[in-house]
Amino acid sequence: MKKILLILSIVILCGVGYYFLRINNISKSVYSSEKENLNSFIDKIRQPLNMLIISNSIDNRIDSKNLMDKESYKQQFVMEYYLSNIKKYDSFIIVNQMGEIDNEVFPTEEMAISYLKYEEFNKYYKLLFGKDFDKKNKELSGYEKYDKGDYVYYSNRRPGSNGKGIISYDIDSIIKHKDEYKAKLKLKYSESLNEEIKKDTLVMNYKYKNKNIIIKEIQLTN
Repeated sequence: MKKILLILSIVILCGVGYYFLRINNISKSVYSSEKENLNSFIDKIRQPLNMLIISNSIDNRIDSKNLMDKESYKQQFVMEYYLSNIKKYDSFIIVNQMGEIDNEVFPTEEMAISYLKYEEFNKYYKLLFGKDFDKKNKELSGYEKYDKGDYVYYSNRRPGSNGKGIISYDIDSIIKHKDEYKAKLKLKYSESLNEEIKKDTLVMNYKYKNKNIIIKEIQLTN
């Protein structure tokens, strides 16, 4: 009888262990496919990630539970994605310090004040975050004509980055629960950024919508 009970206990424990692993992890074959998808996505958002981490470092927010908990950071993230992937530079409306249209400068130049039309910007905001941009909480430029209009401001913080950034990343783990994923990535920073930031693990929560990765949260941990 004791032997039967022992065998039953082992079977139950194995079943519980298997169920726990099944709901918290993904099989090797699925993991390989998911890792490939995530790698491809991270390659596309490397520059936006660079600027997200640098901006949060400048703003003393590296310990935040979500580096994207303010609309202004998402706004900057989408602009950097647009600049590094879409590259339709002529879609930007650029004004000088006097608020006059200036077509002789590039959107990322230090003195440029750049905007995208809301409709164009929102396409890529929805692509990355799965919903419409909240215009009421957008970051403003200080030029009332454009801030009150149907424009979205590009807060260019590249000039302050001084060569700082992510040199490389390595996906450490991917956990799936229901329809959401949590990925951990080990980051390697440039020397100057490494002196400022001691947290080298990026945690990204995401899900899929129409086969596109939708970012939910991004956090840095040890």
